[in-house]
Amino acid sequence: MEEIGSNLSIALSIAATKAVAENNVYRFLEPIARGIPYPLGNVMGDWLKGSIQEYLVAPLEATTIMEAIDINKAVWKDLGRKLKSKSKNREGGWISKHDDIKNLDIVTKIAEEHGASVGIDMAASSLFENEKYVFKKLKKEFDEKEQIDFVTDLIKTYRLFYVEDPFHEEDFESFADLAKRAKCLIVGDDLFATNEQRLELGIDVDAANAIIIKPNQTGTVSRTLKTSAVADKKKYTTIVSHRSAETMDVFISDLAVGIESPLIKCGVYGKERSIKLKRLVEIWNSIENPVMNKPKVFI
Repeated sequence: MEEIGSNLSIALSIAATKAVAENNVYRFLEPIARGIPYPLGNVMGDWLKGSIQEYLVAPLEATTIMEAIDINKAVWKDLGRKLKSKSKNREGGWISKHDDIKNLDIVTKIAEEHGASVGIDMAASSLFENEKYVFKKLKKEFDEKEQIDFVTDLIKTYRLFYVEDPFHEEDFESFADLAKRAKCLIVGDDLFATNEQRLELGIDVDAANAIIIKPNQTGTVSRTLKTSAVADKKKYTTIVSHRSAETMDVFISDLAVGIESPLIKCGVYGKERSIKLKRLVEIWNSIENPVMNKPKVFI
C-alpha cells in the first residue's frame, strides 16, 4: 500500500472484495445480517477555520430505513428554508452565516420537531492554534480545560448524542476526560484515522467511546475490518463514514451492515450521498425481518 498510495489500494481492495462476494458484500461479511444503520446526515456546516465543521442529525426513533431517510431529508429541507440559504458545503449541508451557538439553536429546534437527534463534528484540529481552540465567529478562545468545559456544556444544553473530534488529534487525555463526563458518543476520526495501533493507544487510556471507520484512511478492506474488530471487542461504537469528496460507489453501505455499525455517515443531499442511502433501502428489502440497529447512547 505504501508504494501505490491508499486511494489506489482501497479501490483495488474494494474491487477484489466485491468480486469474491459477487457484489453482495454485506452477506459476505455477515451472512445473517439483520440490523441496518441509522443514517447520520450532515445538514449544515462550514469548512472555514474557526467554526464547528458539521451539524449532524440522526432519526434514532425511526423504525425503518425509509422512515429514517425521510426524516433526515425533512430536517435538511426545513433548515434550508429557515436559513434562506442557497449555499452548500462539500457534503450538501447548508452554509449558515450565524455563529456556532445560533446554529445549534436552529438545528436543535428543527431536528426535535421531526424527532431527530443532533450531533456535531467539531474537527477541532482545524480550530487549534497556538495551544488554544479558536472559535472565530464566537470571538472566543479556549485552553484545554476550557474546551472540555465548553463541549460538556454544549452536550448538556443541546442534548447532543454525538460529538466528533472535539479536541486535536493528539490529545488522547482530553478525549478520555470528556468520555468520563459525557453521556453520549464521543467519536474519534482524526484521533484514530481508522488505524488499529492508534485505536489501541486510545483504548489504553479510555479515550472516546466511538470511532469513525473510513476505508480510504487505512488503505485496504482487510485493515478496515481489523480496526473495526478491535473496536467491537472493546465495545467502541463504530460509525462507517463517507469522505468529503465522494464517488458513486456504495461499498460503505454494505460495510456498515456487514460489521453491524449502528450509524453510517453518508450525507443527506447529493447523488453521491443518496445512492448510498438507496443501497441501504435495497439491503433492507432483501433481508428477512430487518431492524434498525440502534446505537447505545446514554442520553
